[in-house]
Amino acid sequence: MDLEEAMKERLHLEEKYRAEVRKQLEAASQGSSDKLSKFLNSSFGLWVLSAIFISGAGTIYQNWQKSVDAEKATFQQRLTEESINRQAIERLDIEISFRLSQALLQLSVIAERVSVQLKDKSADERTLAVADATFGVLQNLASALRNDREALYSEHSGYSLPTLLAELRRRLPEANRAEVERSLAALAGVANSTMFSSGGSIPEQTASILLEKVVLNRWKGTAFHHIDCSSKTPFC
Repeated sequence: MDLEEAMKERLHLEEKYRAEVRKQLEAASQGSSDKLSKFLNSSFGLWVLSAIFISGAGTIYQNWQKSVDAEKATFQQRLTEESINRQAIERLDIEISFRLSQALLQLSVIAERVSVQLKDKSADERTLAVADATFGVLQNLASALRNDREALYSEHSGYSLPTLLAELRRRLPEANRAEVERSLAALAGVANSTMFSSGGSIPEQTASILLEKVVLNRWKGTAFHHIDCSSKTPFC
């Protein structure tokens, strides 16, 4: 046998070997596939698949339920916080209306009685006494209350009117804060306004300024004394 025939014989044997190996691998693969198919179609196989599916589906459902519960809890907490904030705003509005009404009532009493009580004094002395009493009312508005009984709500007993306004502003939505800021600024400037303009009653002038520049519509309609009066007739 020459060299060329020997090479051909060798190649033929290698090809035959590879074919045999391929055949065995395919037979093994087919056998594994058949075994897997039989296993999956068996009762035990179906039970295993069901267990795997149910376990996986259960985990997915539990995770989804936890997510839903967390969202519900967050939503409920937000609702609770918003409800608490609305109630706080409502009580602040009523407390502020009450404080302003008390100040207006005190000013009306000063206008009606102080000059009469001091009729034996000179005009300058009466004017000074009325001005002093008026400033006292404004000072009380800007100061913390002396005792709990002066507050409409006990939680506001330590609050001055400016503090109440600042707390209301903090709780209000951004769009509603500007008017409260203007009211707070006006309150700070009342004492330096036209209280001592010539003519007119100092307490009445002061009440007019409060009603025109400080009292907001949100504080009207509470049935407190003078809170619904106009700046032209502050003691209606």
